Amino acid sequence: MVITHAKRIDVLMSLILECQSTNGAKYSGLLLTGYDAADISSDIRSILAGLERINVPVLATKDGTFESAAAITGAIPDKTINRLSR
Repeated sequence: MVITHAKRIDVLMSLILECQSTNGAKYSGLLLTGYDAADISSDIRSILAGLERINVPVLATKDGTFESAAAITGAIPDKTINRLSR
């Protein structure tokens, strides 16, 4: 699972390239933090649409990266992660 801010296009590009490589790591998913649909550029939307072709589930939350990672690991048991709607 890769957890990164929704505006980190460098991380998104690296993930796509690595997933397409036969020698690259295989990821269980991508969690975009700080996600606000109204604030995401068309370039990033296009990149996210391309992730479907490499079978990487994409989730998103408005929460920050630290809070999201803590929620996933159980450090903050009452937090929930919202699924990205397409």
